[in-house]
Amino acid sequence: MYQRLRELGIPAVLTRADDTTLTRDERINTMINSFGNGEDVLILSNHINAGGGQGGEVYYPLRDDGELARGILQEWENIGRTTRGAFQRTLPEDPSKDYYYIQRLTPDTTSLLIEYGYIDNPNDARLLQTDLLNYVEAVIRAVANYANVPYSPPGIGAGPNTYTVQPGDKIFMGNNEVYKESLKEVLLKCKIIFYLSAIIALKMFTYYYRNDIIVV
Repeated sequence: MYQRLRELGIPAVLTRADDTTLTRDERINTMINSFGNGEDVLILSNHINAGGGQGGEVYYPLRDDGELARGILQEWENIGRTTRGAFQRTLPEDPSKDYYYIQRLTPDTTSLLIEYGYIDNPNDARLLQTDLLNYVEAVIRAVANYANVPYSPPGIGAGPNTYTVQPGDKIFMGNNEVYKESLKEVLLKCKIIFYLSAIIALKMFTYYYRNDIIVV
């Protein structure tokens, strides 16, 4: 997910790229210090669920209208993924506050918890093994649409490492590199990497502004 967002021209930051254990404060500090605690920041927290259910679901904060959460569900449904819905959850002792600390302690951001499926459901477990990257790509499409960023499939994009061929260009292919004669620039092929349970912070370029985004 991190790499794909960057391919689309969206700066992104991971809270971790391995199985390092972070404290609650470390997670929050990484998010806030990356792009701030503003309405233009999106946080996407990626999870695998458990507890006997089936399908994907998204939790969004009390302050949010749920537009992006519903957009993710729609993209999942478009590729045949079973969905459970978009939900909000409140703190039992104070229903005016969000239950999840990632939402509660980042009060001005749009922060989503994305549950891709239930590991203890046999059908979901099989689908998570075979189709997880498709589910992740669906989230990326929803984020791009929400942020008004042009979307392109993996390997075909308008990101910083791609060039759209124009009439009259002379292109030479070789050794997985593409050379545009007039620029003599090497355009590297993109790689797709998904870090499960990673926090990604991303900020939109100004000419794409609708929102700045942080993803957990």
